[in-house]
Amino acid sequence: MVLKQAAAATDRTMTDFILASAVERAERILAERRRFAGAPEQYDEFLRLLDEPLESTDKFEKLWSRPTPFGQSFTPKPR
Repeated sequence: MVLKQAAAATDRTMTDFILASAVERAERILAERRRFAGAPEQYDEFLRLLDEPLESTDKFEKLWSRPTPFGQSFTPKPR
């Protein structure tokens, strides 16, 4: 009964209301798991790893040599 009333209140079918509610809840749950905590030392190590340059590969070189949709090629700046 409550689902039917809520669906009507939002001008949706029950199916649309239930699906939208489930998706909203799933997104909220996943967003909560995107945050993580650690000791300050772990955070410093995480930042250090993010700052390390990636190894160059043929795939990266091919990707960087392609023109962008704006007609310009992109070359990452060396660190």
